[in-house]
Amino acid sequence: MFILYMCNMSILCLNIKCLNKELDLCINLRKFTIGFLLIFYQYNFK
Repeated sequence: MFILYMCNMSILCLNIKCLNKELDLCINLRKFTIGFLLIFYQYNFK
């Protein structure tokens, strides 16, 4: 459930042009989500 939530959040950030004050949040969220998914896949699909 958490993973799906993070995926949806990062997709929203990719699709929505962020306001300047939200840009850092979106970039950090994207980086976190990508990193989290890489770790998740690495441990579950070896």
